[in-house]
Formats: sequence, C-alpha cells, structure tokens
Amino acid sequence: MHLPPPSAQSFLDGARRYINAACILIDARAAVDAIGLVASHGLELALKAFLLQAGRTPDELRKRFGHDLDKLWSEAVRGGLPVERDPPYWLAVLSFMHDGPRYLYRYPTEGVASAIPAADTLGETLRNVFSVVETAVRET
Repeated sequence: MHLPPPSAQSFLDGARRYINAACILIDARAAVDAIGLVASHGLELALKAFLLQAGRTPDELRKRFGHDLDKLWSEAVRGGLPVERDPPYWLAVLSFMHDGPRYLYRYPTEGVASAIPAADTLGETLRNVFSVVETAVRET
C-alpha cells in the first residue's frame, strides 16, 4: 500500500492528540513510562511538524534525527522556532528515555527505573511548546 508522505499538518494534529493524552495520563497519575512515552512522542511530532514546515523532508527527519529530541529541538531552534536555545533539562530527561539504543519508555528493563520530568509542570510545559510550534507552523 502506498501512503502519501506525512505533512507538517498531519504531524501537528498527531502532536496535539498525543500531548492531550499525556496530560490526561498525568492528571490520572498513570504509570511513569506510559506518560513518558506518550509525552515524548507528542513532542517529537510537534518538533518534526515545525521542521517539515521549514522545508525538511520526512526521509531527512527519519535518517538524520530519528527519535532524538535533543537534536530535533536544536535543529528547530536553528530553523527559527522561538524557544529557549539550549535544550532544557526536562527535554533531556524525555530524550534519554525516548531515544535509542534502549528506548526505555517502550521497553522496560529490569533494574532501570523510568523517569519523567516533574509531572506537576510537564503537562503545562508540553502545551506551551505545542502552542509555540502551532503558531510557527500556521504563520509559515
């Protein structure tokens, strides 16, 4: 089956759904790894939406950045996303658990505890980043 390539809008729509789901999980005090997985994926989609809108190709995003939230953040900043320049600590936590080689949110490992940034502020932080990305994507 041949599918069309993803668009900035399709990634933005997905990011909204995943970030909203992460906020529901946070409010329900769900398992940390479930929150981390959904939050990380929502953030990844948001950053990739911005980069697609800025002219990157889906193939480039997959090969050059993969699931690395730190790299995606830095590239989005270089592309003009108006967020803090250096990847913040909360992003580093999500990125470490979300990216390979272990993909710890997806594949729990005995003796390795899952972690997320402070849950009481994570939902608001994700919504704020999404709002900045959404505005930037719509303005271009």
